[in-house]
Amino acid sequence: MSIYEYDAEKYIRMERETAREEGREEGREEGIELTRRLMEENRFEDLKRAVEDEAYRKRLFLEYGIG
Repeated sequence: MSIYEYDAEKYIRMERETAREEGREEGREEGIELTRRLMEENRFEDLKRAVEDEAYRKRLFLEYGIG
């Protein structure tokens, strides 16, 4: 393996990690937005269910147009 190949692989790994972190941050922001909206509407049971039920959480994201 040449030095050029090593640097290219390192760059690709760094770019992937950056993209992953950006995705995580976006996911956190979307989760906070969903939580805020459910709390504003006093939908606490829905919030509890969304924490445990991924399919229900996805449905709520669609309902609120988040994501």
